[in-house]
Amino acid sequence: MTAHDVQHLDMPQNLSWAQRQYRKVTYDPPAQAADLVITDSEFARRSIIEHLGIDPDKVRTIHLGFDASGFAPSDEPRESFLLYPARPYRHKNHRALIEAVALLRREEPDLRLVLTGEGLERLRDVPDWVDRRGLIPFDELKRLYRTARLLVFPSLYEGFGLPPLEAMASGCPVAASTAASIPEVVGDAAELFDPSTPESIADGIRRALARTTDLTTRGLRRAGSFGGWETPIRAHEDAYVEVAARFS
Repeated sequence: MTAHDVQHLDMPQNLSWAQRQYRKVTYDPPAQAADLVITDSEFARRSIIEHLGIDPDKVRTIHLGFDASGFAPSDEPRESFLLYPARPYRHKNHRALIEAVALLRREEPDLRLVLTGEGLERLRDVPDWVDRRGLIPFDELKRLYRTARLLVFPSLYEGFGLPPLEAMASGCPVAASTAASIPEVVGDAAELFDPSTPESIADGIRRALARTTDLTTRGLRRAGSFGGWETPIRAHEDAYVEVAARFS
């Protein structure tokens, strides 16, 4: 079985009653009965072991595949906006980010925030300096990565989290949350911040903007270190063959 995360156990307040009940039926008993559980990060692995009482030997981390060759830096000038691609789920923490950017605009009145993702019309009382692009073509998202001053990733929960790597591969510096699996994914290539308050998010963004060149260099190296899809594909094949061999 593959379980990307157990958010319904780590942060049940982020999910509706119906979502929690669905996950308790479709995630928990199958994982406990499985011969092997595959998950996306060491963070998720620890959570699965802790909450479901599964033998650690039966839970294996295989990071998601990431192909940095699909992204590239460019010589286009960076524009005065911060980027956050995420649907407006509760754990994505949009409201705190908007309040953080409002604090930064006291120092830089021209700074804007660009949001992408389906469902952004559900965000209420959004200032006019927030640009809700919605669900956009992938080529447009890649252009935003190439021209944003910074990717800000204030999420409170991720089983893995691909946008920081996509930004890094595009030469865009990253400021990211210390929550869940995010530090594991970004390594030393992002400026990390506490996502719990607008003030701490704003401070993290300031630090990242002061380290643009360093973070860009580190980010390109970090994104390239994931090595595409071949490694996770082979790891999944090995896991399935290993389990199948027990029944042959």
